[in-house]
Amino acid sequence: MSFDMRIVSKPLFLVAAILALVLAIPSIALASGYNATETIVATNTAVYPVHGGYTSTTNKCKNCHAVHLATGTYVLTRGNSAAEACDVCHGIGGLPAAPEVVMNSYGHGLDTTETTNSITLYAPDDTTPTPYSVSQGSWGCDKCHSVHAAVTLIVKLAGFSSTKLLKADPNPGKSYYLWNPSLIDTSTRETTQNLTAWCSACHNANIGGHKDPKTVSLNGVDTTVYGHDTSVTAAATDAATGYALDVSPDNNINSGPQCEQCHALDDPGYSYPHSSSGPSLLKGVDSGKTNLDKVCVSCHNTSSLP
Repeated sequence: MSFDMRIVSKPLFLVAAILALVLAIPSIALASGYNATETIVATNTAVYPVHGGYTSTTNKCKNCHAVHLATGTYVLTRGNSAAEACDVCHGIGGLPAAPEVVMNSYGHGLDTTETTNSITLYAPDDTTPTPYSVSQGSWGCDKCHSVHAAVTLIVKLAGFSSTKLLKADPNPGKSYYLWNPSLIDTSTRETTQNLTAWCSACHNANIGGHKDPKTVSLNGVDTTVYGHDTSVTAAATDAATGYALDVSPDNNINSGPQCEQCHALDDPGYSYPHSSSGPSLLKGVDSGKTNLDKVCVSCHNTSSLP
């Protein structure tokens, strides 16, 4: 007895093809949880292609969020924290079209031990009452940046070419010493205030003159303190030596440096204010802060100090 192998092989081929299709369905569904990274890169033509501009004709939400098939625990993103979610595009080895942001614990990042919700972080040198605080487990990029670019929440600082997604009111409910959200133009989101003024929103005690009293919590006790003159206008320096032209405290020639004159903006390989080669964003200072004079003598000519 003989039979035609062509009759048998055809049904077997169809069964195999159907089985392969069924087995492929989970992987296809899994891949569709988010937009493919090449899609994100292809749409990276506007100032903030992913962050903002959501309409009934766009497909941006899936760049970061998956409705049913999220691989991370943080608000349906690809990460288990805000920082991890942002690192997908902005971390080392992230998308080539996205700005790379290096974070470390010397800047505004955390070290590997600072990840629990049970420990509270306080902004260094914020004034009382109500100094800025947040749990370590929820700390991330979204505390300074409004990732969805909501037009009522962001600000374009003086001297900046874009908003950088900075929050207009990063420390809500605070009575600011200097930063004033009401000075923001509501139509353009621009302000005449600069980065130093904005930083003072959370580091409120670090701005002003050396005779201006501020109240901070030291070891749990509200204490009146004074600090180095700091202003929104950069201290005038000698072009050749880098020394401040005048550091006499009461002659009103210099009102003090901006934040980035001491907390180095020009720290090669690092991203101010996200990371630094030294603690407290102090360029070149060792981990134990045993050479803090390095910062002082970069501006103060010690040979002429009284």
